[in-house]
This record gives sequence, structure tokens and C-alpha cells, in this order.
Amino acid sequence: TPCFVFSGQLGYNVKYISEAAAHEAGHTFGLYHQSNYDANCVKISDYHYGTGTGEIGWAPIMGVGYYKNFTLWNNGPNPYGCNNLQSDLSVMTTGNGFSFRTDDHQSSFNQATTATITNNQFTVNGVITQSSDQDMFKFTMPANNRLVLNAIPYNVGTGNEGSDLDLQVTLFNSSQNALNVFNPGTLLSSIIDTTLNSGTYYLRVKGNAQGDPKTNGWSTYGCLGSYRITGSLAGGNPTAA
Repeated sequence: TPCFVFSGQLGYNVKYISEAAAHEAGHTFGLYHQSNYDANCVKISDYHYGTGTGEIGWAPIMGVGYYKNFTLWNNGPNPYGCNNLQSDLSVMTTGNGFSFRTDDHQSSFNQATTATITNNQFTVNGVITQSSDQDMFKFTMPANNRLVLNAIPYNVGTGNEGSDLDLQVTLFNSSQNALNVFNPGTLLSSIIDTTLNSGTYYLRVKGNAQGDPKTNGWSTYGCLGSYRITGSLAGGNPTAA
């Protein structure tokens, strides 16, 4: 089934082109629009324009994603009734000849992917493929040092524009006890800046849910996508994490 996105009609805006391409591709995989209804099941709009503001303002990909920073595949009502829930992911991964991609990193401590520190730095890449997906990484601090880590979701602009993933990173010690959970409430990326003793540590990465999906929040349902984590041993004193 062909579909077309005319870049010139979107002002050659990378964010707009990306949203239109994902939206129109969704139609070729059998998706209707995600619509908006009030509490009495009265349709407000055939298109769900999203909620919230700033970096975490979000909209369904099958609604109108142009004007919100953060867009997601959604499980919500389509234009044919407030009780006609359309699970975007279920529709796309059945009857189209493909399913979810193979998980790239395991979720258990004993199968954690090793992040090797070279020249006081390491980089790991991953994909949160489903709402239940958790990626586990292991690294070893050679000596007491300051760790600065940035976890960035794939995006097409400043402020993580166009991302489909709100990252949550948990830091564990060698005894597999959680030291801290990092997920700034108004950002899609996560930053760790802390001093650690020598030894083995673990990082768990997953998609984050926030608020009530019926109002202005979202679940982990469509909080999926690629990310990159860069870490460095910086020395000196940590800033606020």
C-alpha cells in the first residue's frame, strides 16, 4: 500500500516530515486515526492533538504529532466510537508479516551487557522494543571516581524533539541494590553525575510512564525507541544528579 509525504508542503521541517512519515506509514499497516472524546463519549475531534507542554508534551502518532515534542503509538479510541480502542502496536504487528524486533539486551543482572571503559569513557546503544523491555548493562569502576552519564533517546532536534521514548535509568551496586533512579520529570533524557567507589555497577534502562493517560500523562505502552548512553570518568566533584 503506497503512501506519500510531500516535504515541501511541510516546509522541509524535519520534525514535521518525521511525524507525517510515521503517521502515513501507520495507515498502510491498517491503523485508523487516534481520536479525542470527552467524559460523556462525545467526540471532540477525529484527531487527538495531544496534551501537555514542553519537552514532555505528547500526542499520539496517529493523531496530530506536529505540535508536541513527544509522540507515541497509542492504545485509544478511534473515530468510530469512544469504546473502539485501537491498539496501534497490536494492529501493526499482526497481519503485516512482521512482529516486534528481537530484544538486543537482556533484563537480568547475570546476563547484563558489559560496557567496557576505554580512555575513561564508554558508549552503549539500545532499543526499548516493548513496554515490558528492560535493558541491563554492567560496568566496572577501576578506582574511586566521578561518573558523568548521559542517556539520550533518539530524536530529530533540540530538546529531544520527535522522540518516542522517555528514559528511566536505575543505578545498582555490585550487590544488585538500587542506588538511585534517574528520570527528570520534565525531560525525556536522564543524567547521572555522582561519585562511585571502585567496583562493579549495573544500569537498568527502560521506558517511563508519567501521570494518567486519560488526562495529560502516558503509560509505557508506546514509550519505545532507540537510545544512546555515554559515560565518562570525569574526576572532581559531582553536581546535582
